[in-house]
Amino acid sequence: MELTFIQLAGVTIQEPITFLTDVLLGIECLIFFFILWTRYNESPVARWTAAFFLLFGLGTIEGGIVNHAIQYMVGPAWKFPMVLLVGSSIPCLVIASLYSLRPRVLNKPTYSFWIALVSVEYVAFLIYLTQQPRVEINFKTLIPHLVVGMVLFAASLQYYGHRRDPQIARKWKLAGIIATLPAGLIVLLKINPNIWFNTFDLVHVVLMVPTYLIFVSAKSFAQHTPDAPIPMGEISQ
Repeated sequence: MELTFIQLAGVTIQEPITFLTDVLLGIECLIFFFILWTRYNESPVARWTAAFFLLFGLGTIEGGIVNHAIQYMVGPAWKFPMVLLVGSSIPCLVIASLYSLRPRVLNKPTYSFWIALVSVEYVAFLIYLTQQPRVEINFKTLIPHLVVGMVLFAASLQYYGHRRDPQIARKWKLAGIIATLPAGLIVLLKINPNIWFNTFDLVHVVLMVPTYLIFVSAKSFAQHTPDAPIPMGEISQ
């Protein structure tokens, strides 16, 4: 993929559109974080989804700056913070899904099993990162973790929850996860509209849609679901 450059106030900006779309996606996430954290903080689903938006947003903005705009200055090893931040956001989204199923769908043993499973998968992801040469870590390193967290964990939990306890928030969450799939196809098929609007630019724009749907889902859970945490001993066996 051919690189593009512009000069801004005497500074060379590499891949300016990719940098811009990264920052816009990150700002969208941070806005959703602020709304959920300040208006719906009493809801565990909203809090954990806010944590997802915070980590994902910071990782996206850091990636836009370091992985694209000034990568020629810092080198490829600085992709690691983006991978770590975005990768750490996924367990937050899964835990938000788990909270949305308490206590009417998941009993205590099942809930505990899922928490353990999510924890083990995240630790395995961190161990995997430590085994990779720093200069070879990039977005592709995230793909298995994203597939497991978003599709196998979060989507399956919401699908199961919708069958047992249907509500509109679950539909929004499932729609948000499904809406991320076109971004993956764009990367796999290497769809590259233009040198000034490449594969990554298109992915960033496409991801703004599922980001919004996930936000709507968290807000709906906070407004309409009695998901406040309860003592584990009170969850039905």
